[in-house]
Amino acid sequence: MSSSSSPIASSNYHSASAPAGFSQSSISIMAYDSSNATNSSSHIQQYTTARIKFLLKQQPLTYTILKNENTKSSICWEVFGFPAKKLENTKEYKKIDGFTSCEKCYETFSYTSTTGTRNMLSHSCVKNLSNTKITTFTSSSSSSQRKFNDMMKTYKKVKLSEQELNTVKNLVSSWICHDMRSFKIIEDLGLKDLLQEFIVLGSKFGEFDVSCALRGAGTISNHIYDLVDDYRLKLKDILREPLDSGTICVSPDLWSDDHKEISYLGITATFTTSNYEYKTVDLCCKPFVGDDHSGKNILIAIQKALEPYDIYDLTKLSFISDRDKCCIKSSSSCKNRARFSSPISQLVINKLRSSRNFLFTNSGLSKR
Repeated sequence: MSSSSSPIASSNYHSASAPAGFSQSSISIMAYDSSNATNSSSHIQQYTTARIKFLLKQQPLTYTILKNENTKSSICWEVFGFPAKKLENTKEYKKIDGFTSCEKCYETFSYTSTTGTRNMLSHSCVKNLSNTKITTFTSSSSSSQRKFNDMMKTYKKVKLSEQELNTVKNLVSSWICHDMRSFKIIEDLGLKDLLQEFIVLGSKFGEFDVSCALRGAGTISNHIYDLVDDYRLKLKDILREPLDSGTICVSPDLWSDDHKEISYLGITATFTTSNYEYKTVDLCCKPFVGDDHSGKNILIAIQKALEPYDIYDLTKLSFISDRDKCCIKSSSSCKNRARFSSPISQLVINKLRSSRNFLFTNSGLSKR
């Protein structure tokens, strides 16, 4: 079903046959299409996002949506696929390059391998699917626990010989020294999950070259963008309830890279769920692009960093910072000032200096 046609981009051009009401801002692509040409002469057929949506609705026998058969992890591909046109006098379909369409409502977006899945992830049908999955998973603590236990796999314990253990230790030591890694990396949970997955694959395929499963740095870097959009969408729903109940505490932090001379903004959120579960998530770690570290610029950066999670009203948050006065100054720029604590470290130092007869309680400082 691969097409030999070569798509040619066109800017804001619409054919006379386009249905009434088409958006003039819809993306259009002109492609050579010989599927319906007479006397084997090719002609140019133009597609726009609006036209494809119209054709999928009005001509279901000629136009359809093909599943993305490539390896995929983003939740949007459970709803989206590639629009395609049926080849004349055959039962095969030819994909219309440059677009993806929703299988539920036929909404169509421009798409290439480099544009990513952001538009699809923000589509209402994908959001509804994500909400359904999260609601199903968290409908009750008992059902959640059962599903959690089903997801958790237990592996048998084995006793390795001294020679086998030494071989593993030698490989780990060589890896750490050769690549200058931290000794703590061997205790990383992500590394253990990766190694465990390779053992599972080995039980299925036997001994095999791990390069068949590992991918390069560029591939992983690009794949992270899909994962980020997917997880951010899920986090948005998870944060909604604690945000409404005012139980989210945000910790912004600013630091500089002396080597590259770049400032960074990191934001960590801690909150409790309706089931009284304590959670901590890193919402962002990105370069700080403000002209200076004034409270106004920091506030703008924090607001932009929180907007992808549908957090717009900062008065619903509690802020806490360990030492950065600039972060505290940013709270004074809010129209309705957000709750911001005094720097923890400085508070402790001052109180310990002033008296040893004070203790900290949940309600504040009380004298013995």
